[in-house]
Amino acid sequence: MEVLVRLQNNYIQVLREENGAKTFGGDQGFFAKTAQADKREKRKRSSGCGVIALSDMLFYLGRKRKELQIWPPSFYEQKELAEADYRKWFAESYRMLHGIPFSSGISSLFLTFRINLFFLKKKSPYRAFWGLRISRIYERILQMLQQDIPVILCIPVMLLRKDKKDGIRFYEKEELESGKISDRKAKVSGHFVVVTGILSEKEELYYEISSWGRKYYMKRGDYEELCRSHFLGNILGNILVITARKGLSRN
Repeated sequence: MEVLVRLQNNYIQVLREENGAKTFGGDQGFFAKTAQADKREKRKRSSGCGVIALSDMLFYLGRKRKELQIWPPSFYEQKELAEADYRKWFAESYRMLHGIPFSSGISSLFLTFRINLFFLKKKSPYRAFWGLRISRIYERILQMLQQDIPVILCIPVMLLRKDKKDGIRFYEKEELESGKISDRKAKVSGHFVVVTGILSEKEELYYEISSWGRKYYMKRGDYEELCRSHFLGNILGNILVITARKGLSRN
């Protein structure tokens, strides 16, 4: 696969308690054990993808911008986090968002509101807005990655009953390189991921993403078609655009 653009530094890695394996980003599955006994913890596991995305983004930006650090600098210097430390870090984003109010997760607009309050409090030059135009998604993702900013992307929830089985396919690197792609994999909807790169394979453009602590790939064209062809897909499915005050246009 040919890399067109990618984050300049290593993405956050967490050492799993179960087997010591390294993740690619945070994983709401870290709450699998506690979810069995606590309703709030269960929601973190089932609907915590937006909080995970925010946690990962803030950790990555905190590594490069001291004004965004809320923990000692030594925390951000770690190449790998212990799972227990990541859960504590997740708690910071969880408090910022006042929990997960709905069984389906957090609202993209509320996420935007809370992150802007954080930027203002920290006197950061960054500002955020939620994208609305599908035609601008690729351009904005490209620009943010070139500025070394992880991109929080939402795959829209399927609101209409007739669309419930629709979604988008995640691919693994081995599938794309070998061409042996199974049709049995479930399609994903109503889910936040973080885009860390853009790659090309056999004349197709793919977003490299972090989801459930793993690296996947998602076709650019499939994502845009999903957003265009489903009810409110252009609003529910879009990206959190982060830029400096004199940056990307809102148009």
